[in-house]
Amino acid sequence: MIETRTFGTYKKTLDYLNDRIGKGKLIFEEDIHNALGLEIRTINNACKANTNLTFSKLRNSMYVQKALYFYHEEKLIEKEIAEKLGFVFLSSFCNFFKRNTGVNLKDYEYKKDKPDTDLSI
Repeated sequence: MIETRTFGTYKKTLDYLNDRIGKGKLIFEEDIHNALGLEIRTINNACKANTNLTFSKLRNSMYVQKALYFYHEEKLIEKEIAEKLGFVFLSSFCNFFKRNTGVNLKDYEYKKDKPDTDLSI
């Protein structure tokens, strides 16, 4: 269910993430705070009201989805995916992916037609 009072902030947050994930730089709370000029609490409240996820969980979910896209659709290797997502070390990316999905990238069962999380508006 979309919370109309916070939808504008959520949409700006989602647009910011969609524009930047996969461009070779990790996105931190401070980045979105500076870009949107909003307190992270406001951003978290908007994300939570519209997706039931905090900003960090929403961002991490989007990183996972982008990694899966790069791996299965563009056929990139893990090192290339890590670089595109902004991870300096391959091990950091591998740990991030496993922490957020419970499995390694190669072991993740990818369903192109049915994503785990549909974040489109």
